[in-house]
Amino acid sequence: MTNTERTMLSEHFMLYEMTRSGVAADHDLPNRPDTKQTEALRALCQHVLEPLRRRFGPIVISSGYRSPAV
Repeated sequence: MTNTERTMLSEHFMLYEMTRSGVAADHDLPNRPDTKQTEALRALCQHVLEPLRRRFGPIVISSGYRSPAV
């Protein structure tokens, strides 16, 4: 995991959770959001996922961001 992937988007969610992809890893495909997309992911985490987590407890993200290449 890179330092960028360790970026916290909210209290409980890292950029890595939103971008990890077995397909991207297996096929060496780029799967990195740009600044605008990262800010959209941050808003999702802060305004949607964190409230869900507070209400229902920890959740697992299986798909957050996928680049066009993936």
